[in-house]
Amino acid sequence: MPKPNQIICYDVNFYNNAETEVTIDHLQSIIESVKLFDTSAECLKNIEQTKTINTFVIVSEQHAEDFIPEIHTQESVLLIYIIRQNFESLLSNQSSDWISKYQKVKQFVYNTLEDLLEDLRKDVRFYLFSEEPCGLNIERFGDSARGSFQSWFPELIDILCNLSYPEDQLQKLIPLLKPHTTLKKIEIFEQEYKTKGAIYYYTAENFVYSLLNQALRQKNISFLFKFGFFIKDLYEQLKAAQKPFIESISGSPILTLFRGQQMPIFDIEKLEYDAYIYNTTMFSSSFDCQVSLMFQDSRLKQDSFLRNVLFQIEVDIRKRTLPYAYIREQSQFKDEVEILFMIGNQFKVRNIEFNKQENYFFVDLILINDFEPRDLKTAKDYSSRRNLKNCLSRIKLQMYYAVPVERKIIYYELMNLYPLEKGWIEAVRIYDHGQYLHYRKKEHQLALEKYDRALTIWLSFVEDNDLNCSIDIGHVYTLIGICHERMGIGKNIVRKIFDQAHMYYQRAYNNSLCEHELSETLDHLANICAIQMESESEDDQMMIKYGSMAIDFKQQYIQKISKNELYGNTEIADSFTILAYYCEKTKNYDLMLNSYKVALDISERT
Repeated sequence: MPKPNQIICYDVNFYNNAETEVTIDHLQSIIESVKLFDTSAECLKNIEQTKTINTFVIVSEQHAEDFIPEIHTQESVLLIYIIRQNFESLLSNQSSDWISKYQKVKQFVYNTLEDLLEDLRKDVRFYLFSEEPCGLNIERFGDSARGSFQSWFPELIDILCNLSYPEDQLQKLIPLLKPHTTLKKIEIFEQEYKTKGAIYYYTAENFVYSLLNQALRQKNISFLFKFGFFIKDLYEQLKAAQKPFIESISGSPILTLFRGQQMPIFDIEKLEYDAYIYNTTMFSSSFDCQVSLMFQDSRLKQDSFLRNVLFQIEVDIRKRTLPYAYIREQSQFKDEVEILFMIGNQFKVRNIEFNKQENYFFVDLILINDFEPRDLKTAKDYSSRRNLKNCLSRIKLQMYYAVPVERKIIYYELMNLYPLEKGWIEAVRIYDHGQYLHYRKKEHQLALEKYDRALTIWLSFVEDNDLNCSIDIGHVYTLIGICHERMGIGKNIVRKIFDQAHMYYQRAYNNSLCEHELSETLDHLANICAIQMESESEDDQMMIKYGSMAIDFKQQYIQKISKNELYGNTEIADSFTILAYYCEKTKNYDLMLNSYKVALDISERT
């Protein structure tokens, strides 16, 4: 569940104050849990005892300078507000320069609780629910489109969008919604969801929108699994709406969109030139820059915690990306021109500058290709079990960046969702843990133990043609061989292990049901032959033998993906570059030069 929230007030007098009509009830309309303290000791004790609760603190100016250093480093404290209730301090010329040392403190002293209340309401919505519908919240993933990607979160969202869910998944979500809204609203949601759809309820900015955004911000894995069917429906609705949207504007393939909002200064600092980022929640945009500028807050100053930001986003509709679409027909608000982007779209920062006159940061983004052909993970030719297995067994290297407890929760939720498939899901989990030990921790012996356990489980399913787990067995043998090689185990043993991997990849190819599986196994066959080629670097004859096999499989792979529109030019160009490398290692220089030339030609056209 999303984390609970509270407002803590220290030495704030709500009574006998002629300057305000604000009461505790007003605060409770923002966050229900409001606590008042007269002493710093009681207040500090409460903050210490409620570390799992998001906390907004209001403190009187009289005690602020001594009290704030005590709480500023507490992770649960999100923002601190200072209220002036003793107006004699205005006459004493008391300096407030010390406030600038504390990033969590709003950088001014409020004279009235009404003004503080207005900012508090906005800040709470920003932190917990996103201030505007579909805000652009970002996470940096590297300095190149394919390198330094250290976030596992897009992989989790990708999995949730590809899973199949039981018919009663909506009913399982209902008990989790009850603490957050009325039974009447839940009843309406349950009755109308299938007809009105996910986009309608997401854009309504109601309890569904609030809870999902909060779970996305906090990366609350368990709660996101409960919302998995909803996230998948968002993806499918956007995907369905994207095609007619693109067809309607095909005469102008380059779109320029805008998004205005507020962001914490530490998030803005991530937006360096040439950085690559992705959005961690859904977000909306507009064709009209002036509409986006309406969302700027004129009260924010250059030393404020939150700052105004205007995003300009260039979109080339010819490139393959995650879905985005004009959602007027699906939205609750039919009069708004809104382009909604799916979670996980990738952007490159082309420029960032501060407009001092208008007091906002201008950030120029370009939407970049989604290199992974996500539609290939599932297919109508597969059974539901095979779709599930293909989805989970393709968890990529990015999942290594999830800490062990996060991966444990992911697999726990998967086994709860698919109790009849626990056996082989356990093999995926153990294999994934082995990769973590292998690549992140460099603990090859421990990784081998995990790979051996995963292999034992997969081999028990080898006759289950519905799963076609031969490809997974090939993966395990490949990494066992690499581990042995790095540990200095004898070459003959390593060669036999790689031969086993090759045999199971060939078996997977023979059991393939569709063009995608054929393509995928050809690529794995090329890869294992290339690994064997590198392993035989001291034996020219064996090196050329395996290198020639790698070239043959790679050429077959390129032929297949060149005929499949789901594979983009980037994948084809990369494959020709790899083919050229194989040719160089085997001294096939004519084919090497031709492959590099083709790769360059394709890249220049992309």
